[in-house]
Amino acid sequence: MKKYTARLYSSWMLVFVILLIFLCISLSPPVHAQNTDGTFSIANYLPISDSGVKDGSLVSFSPKGYFLSKKEYDTF
Repeated sequence: MKKYTARLYSSWMLVFVILLIFLCISLSPPVHAQNTDGTFSIANYLPISDSGVKDGSLVSFSPKGYFLSKKEYDTF
């Protein structure tokens, strides 16, 4: 009789653990790894008012638009 109750207990424990895992997975919110808000990422084409701008150049932004940076850290 003891073996039967131990086996029954372990079976119910296994069912309980599986249901608990399923419940935790189903109630967790979805996670999205992609960027969906449309912000700038690594590289984008921008309209720059200066001429002779090469790929990889540093650009700055002012209310008048984008322009080629004069130093590494522009303060306008």
